[in-house]
Amino acid sequence: MSLEIDSRIEKYLSNSLHGLNLLYGAKLYGQMLVLLYSCIDAMGLLDAPPSQIKATGDSFKNWVKKYMLGDPRINFNELDFWAARCAVLHTFTSQSDLSNNNNAKELQYYAGAKESPQAKLFASTTPLIDGVNIFQFI
Repeated sequence: MSLEIDSRIEKYLSNSLHGLNLLYGAKLYGQMLVLLYSCIDAMGLLDAPPSQIKATGDSFKNWVKKYMLGDPRINFNELDFWAARCAVLHTFTSQSDLSNNNNAKELQYYAGAKESPQAKLFASTTPLIDGVNIFQFI
């Protein structure tokens, strides 16, 4: 890539991280997730073959598989994240067609330490739904 393109990508990432931190700090968690999943869409396109001109479900899932699933704290697969992305971006909820049909996990989001009493209470009251600590992603 050219230096100009590299600089634009770096600026996009820097601005996106700044936006994520601002939204998180303002406790606008849903809006933060919209930006987060949109960023993954964009990064998936950047990581796709040069002939690909738009983001797709496959480019999103390939990026998640390549860059996120190596983290041992993540107990989800690329389809779970795709379903979560669709839920957040299309309905601003945790339910997607994939999770409703038991083809993907339904993700709920929380902030704080996994061992905290609040997180344990959250996990115990939502046994059929998987919790994701949003600190993992910013």
